[in-house]
Amino acid sequence: MIGEAITIPTTVYVEGYSTGAASLEMGFRLQGGTIMCMDIVQFTVIRASITSPLAMTRALIRKRTDTGDTYPSLAQAEGTRTDLGADCEAARVVITASLGSHLAGVPIYFRSSDPDDLSSYETDANGNDNFGGDKGRMFRAPGYNGTDNSGDTAMVNTDVNGVAKAELKITGVAAGNNYVVYVRALEAPDPESSVEPVCSGTIVAWKRIYLEQDSMYRISSDITVNTTPDGDSSPDNVTVANSSLFALGSTVKIFDADNPAGETGEVSAINPDTHVLTIPDLTHSYTKGYPGRGALSRFCLPELTVQIPAHCLMRLGQVRTDQMVVRLSSLRI
Repeated sequence: MIGEAITIPTTVYVEGYSTGAASLEMGFRLQGGTIMCMDIVQFTVIRASITSPLAMTRALIRKRTDTGDTYPSLAQAEGTRTDLGADCEAARVVITASLGSHLAGVPIYFRSSDPDDLSSYETDANGNDNFGGDKGRMFRAPGYNGTDNSGDTAMVNTDVNGVAKAELKITGVAAGNNYVVYVRALEAPDPESSVEPVCSGTIVAWKRIYLEQDSMYRISSDITVNTTPDGDSSPDNVTVANSSLFALGSTVKIFDADNPAGETGEVSAINPDTHVLTIPDLTHSYTKGYPGRGALSRFCLPELTVQIPAHCLMRLGQVRTDQMVVRLSSLRI
């Protein structure tokens, strides 16, 4: 048969307006004129979006495990991952992406990046300014299939609900480092692309400072002679290392390791030569050697839990301890 030559397009562009609900749910046919030369193409419109975290998120570099302490964000992963080797105890934030439909096995790419620091004292608009050049590292979340290479990109296949999860490993030292994670279906996202990228909320590394509360005495002296109750109601004598620290009428407390609550009373007599204090009748025995200390009075500072935002830490000069335990007695209040 002789007829007009028909050229079928080899490249066709399709613009999707909404996410498809099933695999290969749509199709179109190309047919050339009266000649039966055609092709049928089936496809599904997909778009990955991030469902968590969407807002700015505080991620603790490390927290205590012996106090019931919690993370400020539910997106931060608890516990350790033995499969990560040297990164097993790293602070990690779970990034959740969804196709919005129940499509399983679709590859979703997660890529971490360092956005501009929004602190008030940082004036430029440039990113890639984290301490140490850190952009974070992406890993597949436990229970998800895919590939990762301990770099800034990981590929995770969606589960039966069309959901994929990856974990962002953040800095272990530099509070104030910040991160965002971009996602894209089928291929790695490019933050510099003209197509508006899909990205998480900004994730900022924080440190929590723990202040330890201690009960302390203003003036004290060790017991130097074992003291036992004599069974009567008369005042008892207690020998201390330095009686000059006390005065008549001073309120003192005597205690040791076996009786940490101790007993309290007023000093009624002092022998400066033997360093013996006379105090009200004792009901317990007290052992020398332990810093079981009588005192004029005691003071106890209130318990403080302080959480300092990252930009404050940066202004103070990049605190780099995992956590700081500070005895309140060493602070000037």
